Amino acid sequence: MAIMEDKATQADQEVDIKLIEVSKIYSDPSFNCRGFITPLNVIDLARDITKRGLIEPVIIRPRIVTTPEGFDYVLIAGHRRHMAYVVNEAKHIPAIVRENVDDFEARCINAIENLKREDLNMLQEARTVEHFKNAGWSRDDVAKELGVSSGWVQVRFMILNMPEEIQQAIAAGFYTQTQIRDLNGIKEPKKQMEIAKVLKAAK
Repeated sequence: MAIMEDKATQADQEVDIKLIEVSKIYSDPSFNCRGFITPLNVIDLARDITKRGLIEPVIIRPRIVTTPEGFDYVLIAGHRRHMAYVVNEAKHIPAIVRENVDDFEARCINAIENLKREDLNMLQEARTVEHFKNAGWSRDDVAKELGVSSGWVQVRFMILNMPEEIQQAIAAGFYTQTQIRDLNGIKEPKKQMEIAKVLKAAK
């Protein structure tokens, strides 16, 4: 049986579900691993919410130094749900307010929340672990934190090192994990791109 860590218990004690003005929450596409979410991306979700309301609140934190004027909160997790409320022209959205959360922890929450939904492409998955990589975490430590395999993390770390063109092809599903490993092993950029194009054409 797992035991709640002290930081988890403290986080639960700080949870405060409120109805927050949708227009006061800043959704930063560069923070979310899914990138920019358009209204068209959430039409079905928005329609469902009009019938049943929000099953799971979004997670926010108070505004930070880089938050644009006019916003009181920053979205941590629930970017699609937030956009659905924008589409529905709703004035308020149920939100869990997390106080005293730094950027790193906020990205951890976003990563775990997105990964559990299992509908990300491999590039989006890579972006969920990018902040761990930038912080110098080992792939084993990241795997333990997220509950995934070390090999899974290794491939996503590889993706982050690849050229933009290859990354976009990965997002579109042109390469398998084995092919990504093979491409990563090619250290000469021109040859790597040539092989990548051959594999993409053969898909």
